[in-house]
Amino acid sequence: MWTNNAWLSAVCVALGITGIGPVWVLFQNAVNVGSVGGLMATYGRLDDFFASILPHGMLELTALFTAGAAGLRIFWTLVDPGPRPRSRALAEEGRALFTVAITLVVALAVSGLIEGFVTGSGLPEWLKLTIGALALAAFWAYVLVLGRRAARAGETGDVDAERAGDVRPVAA
Repeated sequence: MWTNNAWLSAVCVALGITGIGPVWVLFQNAVNVGSVGGLMATYGRLDDFFASILPHGMLELTALFTAGAAGLRIFWTLVDPGPRPRSRALAEEGRALFTVAITLVVALAVSGLIEGFVTGSGLPEWLKLTIGALALAAFWAYVLVLGRRAARAGETGDVDAERAGDVRPVAA
């Protein structure tokens, strides 16, 4: 399943510039999860549905929606580049997106490990859910604590000016 979720996340990022791609992928994913959940509820198996999806799904769906948001950020940069020339803004935001992509690879790998070794295991349901919740909490702690600290320090995720190449000065 890791490759499927990595593929969906990559599609969200790659088609982000269209403004439609990420929305379509996220919509289709939500419809599919909702359809399976509705089917399971119809047959009185909603508890099995949640037990089968929540341990790994909390982190997995968070990563997928983060990929969608990252893709849409590229789209918004195309629409409103701010004071930068459009090409420069897209280059800067595109390079900065690699930081998000690396984080998503790790998050989806952890989610895949949980799906492979925890979700289907004989562990008690409360422990499976606790492991999934701890993985999600670790992701959010990384994003909110370390990400906020990096943003305050002026980090954008882009490469430094020497590696980015020459750029034209822009009046702000």
